[in-house]
Amino acid sequence: DLGFERDIFIWCNRRETPDTVRARLNRAWNNPRWADLFQRATITHETVACSDHLIIWIDLDGKPLWGSTSQKCHFRFEEAWTSAPDCADVVKQAWSLVKDPSSHKSLIEKIRATRLQLSQWNKDNYRNIIRKSKELNEKIGELQRGSITSSVKAEVEELRDSLKKMAAKEEIL
Repeated sequence: DLGFERDIFIWCNRRETPDTVRARLNRAWNNPRWADLFQRATITHETVACSDHLIIWIDLDGKPLWGSTSQKCHFRFEEAWTSAPDCADVVKQAWSLVKDPSSHKSLIEKIRATRLQLSQWNKDNYRNIIRKSKELNEKIGELQRGSITSSVKAEVEELRDSLKKMAAKEEIL
């Protein structure tokens, strides 16, 4: 048995006290070979709103499922960004924000500005592609179910063009 983090019980009959029954029905097991391969593995029991069971989450890297709110996300440059036509412009703009090239801290400041600019650019352009695509598809469906006019056709074409651009961005990543 690998043990667990968080709640000990993964099932509850949802009855009021004193008739409440809780149990640890499921377990994650391993053998010595598996334990050697995944030495940092952790097991977490998590709530699912629509079930009387908790899920068993096995994390093979041993990273916490939820970090503390005081932790910052680390910046990681994605090589795939270099395929985006406007990535170089974002970097150039960030470097131009640092005005004093003679300062010994200017390189650090340029890197910091680049990190901030690329993070925002990524958030604006790539992070929500799936959600935005779904919204556009729903909008196209709404328009197509209504009366078809020339303005509706033009709007549908605009939305389709936006979807194509998003698909290209998604391919980059």
